[in-house]
Amino acid sequence: MGRATEELAEHLGHGIGGLLNATFGNAAELIIALVALSKGLTGVVKASITGSIIGNVLLVMGFSIVGGGVKFREQRFQQNRPRARRRR
Repeated sequence: MGRATEELAEHLGHGIGGLLNATFGNAAELIIALVALSKGLTGVVKASITGSIIGNVLLVMGFSIVGGGVKFREQRFQQNRPRARRRR
């Protein structure tokens, strides 16, 4: 699946290739979930989805920390900055 989307990305461009990778990137989890649901294994589906979410969050956070550490020797975070704004 990965090779197929890479081949399509080469022919269709990076934008479409990125969209295809985002769409089919979780195809294995989707297949596992469909097979498990067809057999009534809802616990397996819940565990698969939970593991996927946790894995993606940790991967993104890890890359962010490593990338920031490569560029900046010391990283500082302002506690009052990441607030959600309410639109009026």
